[in-house]
Amino acid sequence: LQHELDIVHVHSPYVPAVSTSLPLMTTMHGLVKVDIAHYEAVGPRRIAYKMFSNIFSSMELKLFQNSDILTAVSSHVFSELKTFYGLDCRAVVLGNGVDERAFAPVSTRGGSRDYVLYVGRMDYRKGLFDLIDCAKRVCRERPSVSFVFVGTGPLVGAVLKQVRKIGIARNVVVTGYVSKDRLIRLYQNASLLALPSHYEGLPTVLLEAMACGTPAIATAIGGHVDVISHGLNGLLVPVKSPEKMAKCILRLLDDEDLREKMGRAARSTIEA
Repeated sequence: LQHELDIVHVHSPYVPAVSTSLPLMTTMHGLVKVDIAHYEAVGPRRIAYKMFSNIFSSMELKLFQNSDILTAVSSHVFSELKTFYGLDCRAVVLGNGVDERAFAPVSTRGGSRDYVLYVGRMDYRKGLFDLIDCAKRVCRERPSVSFVFVGTGPLVGAVLKQVRKIGIARNVVVTGYVSKDRLIRLYQNASLLALPSHYEGLPTVLLEAMACGTPAIATAIGGHVDVISHGLNGLLVPVKSPEKMAKCILRLLDDEDLREKMGRAARSTIEA
């Protein structure tokens, strides 16, 4: 297969340097040392990752040194490459893409749309417990609202335990993995997408939701700020601010015209 390729493309810094005569392109979604710094203190996995962070970082640097081309998915990741490794002269920003024909709005939305959608790994530094706190605040004001979590990962059990503990289990649905067709329908019919991450490069799920005309409320980090213009095609909130995210969610839930306006602007952003 390599004889048919012009380039080898490596996504993960957790692999050793690739031995090949072909040009090597590495795409960075985030740096190991920064990613690990944002892991919540939940369970033993965070401790293990902290212990091995220096090893992972040295592997990451070796991969960079052996790469002919470096791309970063957001301007924030680009600046991290410059800050931690001085590699800005060898890197370019190349954002993620989305199939805007498959991920598209529908003229008539099905269901009540009275649900807030989260899509992504159920993992550390995703802000899942912030979103649960946020959900509790929203459901106190709007008991009919549901929060739909789509994805799998190591924190599924902890999330389910927490929603039961704080008494909002009937308002929370954890779907696990879903097919592409079902995911598109979930985007299309959601009131909004909520992304409470503590650290991101540029999540594809954000672009997919925006392509479907669904406004997003996201933390003001990484690639989120590259594509969301606050108040125009979505809303940005500070990291670890469930109370502010709850206020923004209630604002959109209570204002259908604003929701539709932001959804149209979100779609236009993807089409541009």
